[in-house]
This record gives sequence, structure tokens and C-alpha cells, in this order.
Amino acid sequence: MDFACRQEWLVVEADGAQHVESEGDAMRTAWLHEHGWRVIRFWNNDVIAYPDEVVGVILRALTEGTERGW
Repeated sequence: MDFACRQEWLVVEADGAQHVESEGDAMRTAWLHEHGWRVIRFWNNDVIAYPDEVVGVILRALTEGTERGW
């Protein structure tokens, strides 16, 4: 987990190529979902190339997630 907002139950992952089809990532995401967390993922190169868009997605996720248990 790279970043988490505990108040909004939101996890943000910034992933590199080593995460392509990662079974470990899928298992962790499933566990987080089962425990009421939302997970959004971005590729590292998108974070660098499109920071405003990434921030926009995160802000929308924060404003849309008003209840636990998405």
C-alpha cells in the first residue's frame, strides 16, 4: 500500500512494471475490499506524466466515498 486515507477507507497504489499481473497485489486488493477499503491504482509513469488527472481521480474517489463499505 502506497497511500491510505483511513477516514475515507481509500487506498492509492502507484505501481511499476513489477506489478503487472501480480498475484500478491490481487490478493491484497481482495483482502482490502473484504474489509471495506476501496483501492485505486495508477501506473508510476501516469503519475509522473499526468499528475493533475491522477489527483482528479483521487479527489473524485474521496468525494464519492461517503460511506464505509463501497
